[in-house]
Amino acid sequence: PVLDRWAREGVVFEDATTAAPTTLASHASILTGSWPHTHGVPRNGFLVDEQNVTLAERLRAAGLRTAAFVGAFPLDHRFGLDQGFEHYDERFDIGLDALALARGEPPRTYD
Repeated sequence: PVLDRWAREGVVFEDATTAAPTTLASHASILTGSWPHTHGVPRNGFLVDEQNVTLAERLRAAGLRTAAFVGAFPLDHRFGLDQGFEHYDERFDIGLDALALARGEPPRTYD
């Protein structure tokens, strides 16, 4: 029922263009709402400057819990994209219960 409601009430973007052709730069643009020349990450391997204000920071300031579950090395915390996230999971444990972590519950693992 939830997916059906999303389909009815959602918005479809038939043409979407990224701000940058690399993983880190495009994610930095999504999370800061700015272009690569503004947030300072033109491509993978650069650092997201702490002066950028991220969506995660804004959501936390509004009292929401924030978590990210990433699956690509260019999004590793060492590049700074974890800024503002309460939980930033860059492990690749296939059996990890990510939803439990997002809810702040102890993770369950599945065999």
